[in-house]
Amino acid sequence: MISGARARARRTRGAATAAAVWLTAALGVAVADGELGIAAGLGAIGFGTLRWLGPLKRRAVGGASGAGRDGPDRDPLDPAAGSDRGGRRA
Repeated sequence: MISGARARARRTRGAATAAAVWLTAALGVAVADGELGIAAGLGAIGFGTLRWLGPLKRRAVGGASGAGRDGPDRDPLDPAAGSDRGGRRA
């Protein structure tokens, strides 16, 4: 059995960032090859995935990302996420 500290140390971090880098490379290749339809589709799928699945994941695990409100896991497109003017997160 893995102890709690070891389990936390083995957790994958930065997978969304790595996926975004690969997506950007794929978009560049598609545009350079003249496949604008594929590039548009990849862009829409990538945007949707990063925009909507991140908050769903945080909600599914109870918001326990370990980074806190202002950490790197906060949603940059959520207007209430970076505001201290009374905005509440769902």
